[in-house]
Amino acid sequence: MTVTNSHSRELAPAPEKLPIPPERERAVEAGLRTFQELFAERDRLADALQQEQNRTGMMQIEIDAQAREITDLRTRLSVLEVQRDRDLAEHAVLKTFILNQKSQLDGMADLLAAPTPEEPTQ
Repeated sequence: MTVTNSHSRELAPAPEKLPIPPERERAVEAGLRTFQELFAERDRLADALQQEQNRTGMMQIEIDAQAREITDLRTRLSVLEVQRDRDLAEHAVLKTFILNQKSQLDGMADLLAAPTPEEPTQ
């Protein structure tokens, strides 16, 4: 087999298989093992990241639902506060009316209880 470079110059023939010294073979195996361990760790971390992203998404959905519920409760509270204020105002008006009526009835009771002047006789 003949090897050429990018300039189309012919290089020395590539040996089919060179013997590798045992220490280099062990170094290559260790490098490949480390490489595979790193890929496995990368895959494990990618899975963990995906799980956490899913968990975060679910938490965000829950947070959004709670935020909507809080908004609904605040709106309901505002409506109830307005109703309460109207009811208090109506209560004050009715109380004033009733006290006025009581005052008038008390005045009439005093008049009815007072001795009547004698009618002039003819």
